[in-house]
Amino acid sequence: NDIFATLCEIAGVDVPSGSAVDSVSFADYIVSNNTEGLREFLGTWRFAGPLKESAIRYNNYKLVINHLQNTPMELYDLSEDIEEAVDLAMTADSDLIEMMTMMKAELDAIGPS
Repeated sequence: NDIFATLCEIAGVDVPSGSAVDSVSFADYIVSNNTEGLREFLGTWRFAGPLKESAIRYNNYKLVINHLQNTPMELYDLSEDIEEAVDLAMTADSDLIEMMTMMKAELDAIGPS
């Protein structure tokens, strides 16, 4: 969704009224590596097909929640494991558990209603 506002800014046009109201441009980051105004969290939701998942990125970490199965949350350190092969959630220390709790709360707050 942020791509919409970014492309509008690069093209020099306003985001049309009522379109992508939650879109945040990252054009300044592309052009000058300026990180001001970027999202601290990036959430995604997939509710089509057999999977009902949501995920949120924070720094190098990605938290995945499967809403259909009675499965625990999954946590990956994408800086060390881009393939998402090593789930850190089951072996998380107290700092990671605190971060997972904060990430889930943020995902719930920004998620679709």
